[in-house]
Amino acid sequence: MADVHLSIVPAVLTGRKVLAALLGVFAVVLAVNGTFAYFAISTWPGYAQNDAYERGLRYNDVLEEARRQKALGWTSNVSAERNGLVRVRLTGQGDVPVNLRSVSVTLSRFLGDPKEMTLALSVDAEGGFFGRSAPLAPGLWSAVIQAEDASGRKFRMQHSIEVRP
Repeated sequence: MADVHLSIVPAVLTGRKVLAALLGVFAVVLAVNGTFAYFAISTWPGYAQNDAYERGLRYNDVLEEARRQKALGWTSNVSAERNGLVRVRLTGQGDVPVNLRSVSVTLSRFLGDPKEMTLALSVDAEGGFFGRSAPLAPGLWSAVIQAEDASGRKFRMQHSIEVRP
């Protein structure tokens, strides 16, 4: 039987291998950071509050308005369908519909589309209110109800609603 001699050549660490490894590590870090930066910029609309200081000065007024609104005892409910039909129900003490002079709802998406739609609503047969918008994309929406009764008392409430596919 013949002797087989295997010679193992030890790996030599050269300057080129070190440079290639170093450049590879930096390329991976830059690729990951670039990907994260792209998704951070493309998925957040970047809304900023330009008048934060002024709003802070008026915060006590906001709290007082919230107390007045709570004293009314009104509650609201809103729903929206994919075809654009929006229904709002405002009730007072004893779950009785509130007699209102005007009701509107502003619809907007939480993420992505920065456009808002404001609808003036009409009274329906059950004492609620309805309106129709353009067809709504499925997903989560913000609905801000603004109402006023004949004596000038105002109501404002924000709801999160889901439009199902």
